[in-house]
Amino acid sequence: MARTISDIQTQIQTTLQSEMAAIGVTIDPTSWSATNILRLLCYVFAFAANVLETIFDTFTSDNSAYIAGMKPHSLLWYVNVSKAFQYGFPLLPESDLFDNTGYTDDQIAASKVVAYAACVKQTDSYGRRSLRLKTAQNTGGDLAPLTEEQLNALREYFDIVGDAGVALNIDSQVADGLKMNWTVYYDPLILNNAGDRLDGTATDVIRTAIKNYLLALPFNGTLALQYIKDVVEAIPGVVLVNIDLAQSKYGNYDFTNIATYIVPDSGYFRFAADSDLVVNYEDKEPIK
Repeated sequence: MARTISDIQTQIQTTLQSEMAAIGVTIDPTSWSATNILRLLCYVFAFAANVLETIFDTFTSDNSAYIAGMKPHSLLWYVNVSKAFQYGFPLLPESDLFDNTGYTDDQIAASKVVAYAACVKQTDSYGRRSLRLKTAQNTGGDLAPLTEEQLNALREYFDIVGDAGVALNIDSQVADGLKMNWTVYYDPLILNNAGDRLDGTATDVIRTAIKNYLLALPFNGTLALQYIKDVVEAIPGVVLVNIDLAQSKYGNYDFTNIATYIVPDSGYFRFAADSDLVVNYEDKEPIK
């Protein structure tokens, strides 16, 4: 991990002080002024060393991620292969690579319809193990299921490039439904009873923060009620919050209560209607 500029500069100054003392020259870095030439030189070298170490960190991180993603048979390998899928493009002969001859960069980018993916292990009621690959595309700035044609093409692609003998189920579902009722205790000096800031800089800040939290969740990430409460309570003007109701559903199943946390079956959550997110406001002075 890259050292800070301050740490590197201190180490340089300490080493310089020791080396100079060895030849009978005494220096005191603590007494250097802001324009002292030795101090400035130490800073320049420290800055350069920090940049170099940061580059090495980035290089190491990128290589580690690449190696992890290229490891055959791993869950991450399935995710990366699905994101590399190009809808409507032919494969090169005897290869798992697509033939991009004659296509523009924009056409190639547009063909990669799988923007989000997660691969998980699952066991059926008979104890048989398999893999499930959840996928979604980016449409209009939000997640959406692949079309049936795109999904069929993706399945055909994995029939060619996937591991032989591994049971792989690929799907792309609409978002898991979510219903939430909140009670928000707010400071009437900052917010009104509609969640708008009194200074006019923002409106409906509570509902916006909740929806933005869902948008920011990693694909197939866990929705933890405590974490989303923490986000809302951090909003200026919010004193306390309570989640009175939290329910989710997927597919054609009914809504069920969320106790503490839940992982979306489809990979992501959304409120199907505005009425599914209810916020009740009660004014309250800040707690001292």
